Amino acid sequence: MVLDGTEQLDVSHAGGEFQELTSELLGEFWKSTSQEVRAKRPDYRTFQDRSAKQTAAFSVQLDVMMEAYMAWSLNQGGAGGKGFFDSDE
Repeated sequence: MVLDGTEQLDVSHAGGEFQELTSELLGEFWKSTSQEVRAKRPDYRTFQDRSAKQTAAFSVQLDVMMEAYMAWSLNQGGAGGKGFFDSDE
């Protein structure tokens, strides 16, 4: 099987097809990495630490996302300069 993007591949994570496909493609490497039990390393971060990092990372992107949305919304309005949420009334 060669996956070159010319045909659609119907794969569901729920039915186990994805795991079966990857195990077929990776062969022996899949067996050596997926079946060994690895010890978990301790995680000393608190929920507050993780939440603060996620919020900071999102805040960096917020201005750019807002500008992109505003440009998209204006282009969706068509004639009259209406935005996406503007009513036709």
